[in-house]
Amino acid sequence: MNREGSPPTGPQPLPQSAKRVLALVVLGVGVAQGFGRFTYALVLPAIERDLLHSYALAGWLGTANLAAYLVGVMLVAVAARRLSAARLIVYGLVASTAGLTVMTIASGPAALLGGMITTGLAGAFIWIPAPGLAGSVVAEDRRGVTIGLMASGIGVAVLFASQLTHLVHARYGEDAWREVWAVEAVAAAAATMLTLAWLRDPAVERLEDSTAPTLREILALTSLRAVPGWVALTTAYAGYGLCYSVYSSYLVAALVSDAGFTMAHASLDYALVGLAVSGGGILLGQLSDRVGRRPTLVWGFVAMGSCPLLALTASEPWVGMSALVFGTMMSGLGSIHATYVHDHTTERSFAPAFGAITLFFGAAQLAGPALGGFLAERTGTFTWAFVVAALAGFSAVAAAAALPRED
Repeated sequence: MNREGSPPTGPQPLPQSAKRVLALVVLGVGVAQGFGRFTYALVLPAIERDLLHSYALAGWLGTANLAAYLVGVMLVAVAARRLSAARLIVYGLVASTAGLTVMTIASGPAALLGGMITTGLAGAFIWIPAPGLAGSVVAEDRRGVTIGLMASGIGVAVLFASQLTHLVHARYGEDAWREVWAVEAVAAAAATMLTLAWLRDPAVERLEDSTAPTLREILALTSLRAVPGWVALTTAYAGYGLCYSVYSSYLVAALVSDAGFTMAHASLDYALVGLAVSGGGILLGQLSDRVGRRPTLVWGFVAMGSCPLLALTASEPWVGMSALVFGTMMSGLGSIHATYVHDHTTERSFAPAFGAITLFFGAAQLAGPALGGFLAERTGTFTWAFVVAALAGFSAVAAAAALPRED
């Protein structure tokens, strides 16, 4: 209480238990997304030369990872009825470690496919419960920035992977790639042990069987339909999925094959994506807390759609600027979608609602790697793939503008 006897004003410090939850969630998200998904773009040129010999095949492997993620979304939505968010994240980390290990020792495309599928499933087991768990330990007026903080783990992991790839190539040559995933597998195992020992749910988040949604209800979008403007939000999230999956999958390959950048130069630009991702969720989350989710989404998608076009200039500083802006939007816009759903759902309905919207996002991002690889194989350039990414980003602008205006 203050001197006048009124309650204290301003944000209150988080208890240690909440800080521990947030730190471990950030760590888990970094392993699942930064290692399990985004490292593939860094090692893709080396894998294509050493193992695949086709960007079309490489694209289908990326699609398999995303398809597994989509299947994982449905599994998590059902498992959330009986398992806590913390337990789901632990299972996701175990699977991430296994998938990274398999990819490290893969001797052919089939084994690599198995690892990509495993890490894709793992990503859903971590990403879907993470926003609800992170948002549940803070006050509502800090939810946007907190869920944005969660996405910073991706950026830190991408930065780590970029620098690790640079070091591996400097030591073993630009055709080396197994060493990258080997180090990440060890890091994932350490993260798994820390999370198993320390991550606890602040409250029981399991749903009783009598009140939990069934898979049929999830697929019928029962919880999602309660979110105002859910059609516009879902459409925007789908555009986001297609745009980011093409850009993040092929930025390094496009800069090396089309722009003539060295692998070190392309990896540095990809590291800028990771640098921006680490702060983008916090920046846009805080902005959306102040000015609203809708305007932040609209102008964020304007910026995101411009990034693939800037990358096509194939010259600096425009490529570096593209990477920085894209990384900021990638983490920020994804976090705001999760926050928007969290704003309009209860603790019980968040997981199935977010899982339902992620089904559409997942379906859209499935098309990205395969479509980008196909276009590159047919045309001999990544230009048309990046044009498609830009169009997807700009389509999300119109969808976000159709969201209900906030009071």
